[in-house]
Amino acid sequence: MNLAHFGAEHFHKFRVDSHRFSLLLGQSKNSVFVLIYQLVASFFVTVSIKQSDEYKIKVLPLNSEGKESCWRWGKEKFKENTTKDTLKSNLVAKEKSDGTFGIYEKYRKSTYKPKSIWNDSSFLTETGTVELKQLDFGEEFDFPKPVGLIKQCIALSASIGDIVLDFFSGSCTTAHAVLELNKEDGGNRKFICVQLPEKCDEKSEAFKVGYKTIAEIGKERIRRVIKKIKEEEEGKLDFGEKKQDMGFKVFKLQKSNFKIWRTKVENEEELLKQMEFHTDPVDEHAEMVNILYELLLKSGVPLTAKIDEKKGHCLVNDGEIVLMLEKVNEKIIKAVIAKKPKKVLTLDRLFKNNDQLKTNTALQMKDAEIDFRVV
Repeated sequence: MNLAHFGAEHFHKFRVDSHRFSLLLGQSKNSVFVLIYQLVASFFVTVSIKQSDEYKIKVLPLNSEGKESCWRWGKEKFKENTTKDTLKSNLVAKEKSDGTFGIYEKYRKSTYKPKSIWNDSSFLTETGTVELKQLDFGEEFDFPKPVGLIKQCIALSASIGDIVLDFFSGSCTTAHAVLELNKEDGGNRKFICVQLPEKCDEKSEAFKVGYKTIAEIGKERIRRVIKKIKEEEEGKLDFGEKKQDMGFKVFKLQKSNFKIWRTKVENEEELLKQMEFHTDPVDEHAEMVNILYELLLKSGVPLTAKIDEKKGHCLVNDGEIVLMLEKVNEKIIKAVIAKKPKKVLTLDRLFKNNDQLKTNTALQMKDAEIDFRVV
């Protein structure tokens, strides 16, 4: 054996645990034979379960009390994890101070230590400017962060299926980096970019070309990145690989779409006005799409839920939840029940004071074991 080839620099790859390695192979009567080379008492050597001219030293599975026990691995797993190359074999042996041999399993690190100084050219601000010009932006951005820098940060800290949150998203460089990384390695990372509706300076280039807020710049950047990736993927052969999700949704924080009940009522007249005001709890300025998402949030459904709009109702997460928000009649109710959702949400005003229809609907939903809620 070439001692220089297998020296102390390799020792950090092995995890030494005497308790674990007392249980490694097959049945209690199985023995492990150790291959011995001249002058290798201080180094790791290969192992085998078959005795031969090369493998002569028998190693029995002994527990911490020195009593015969059994190995943790069976014969098949042993064969899969051993070779005659000590660098490639996952099981090796090493002589202990008392002259006996211990069997050890290698611990191979799947991570690597990043550099302390990042001086790659892709991390320069000038690179960020070039990347934006490739998206047909002009001088709307001041000192843009390079996508490569953010990609490096994400690659070091997140897995391919993680959600990346940027609470100060600015021009959405993070979203750009996530989309690029998913394209490169087939990942399914998602991004959440949060940005206050900060207005652009009226003297800035961004304002001059029509962007009123920084958030508008970020949204447009995401659209252009998605368009660019789709154009690059056009014409390529489809080998059945999972396609990248190219959609994104935009939400703004705003007041509820439902009227708020005032708890501070001074007299009977105010109470009557309050009750009359809440005959229809939906705010008169509310839009259907906003009502839809507010009801989903209040039901514990994430904003990323799949929504499929049908005639008269919406299916959420492939029919797990159904919402009837525009109209209600027997035909729609029958179609909804046939889909066998877990929950159905609707608005009280859609029944137009038809208590019989509402009661019959509730009974039908109950018979179908559907959670029926009326708002």
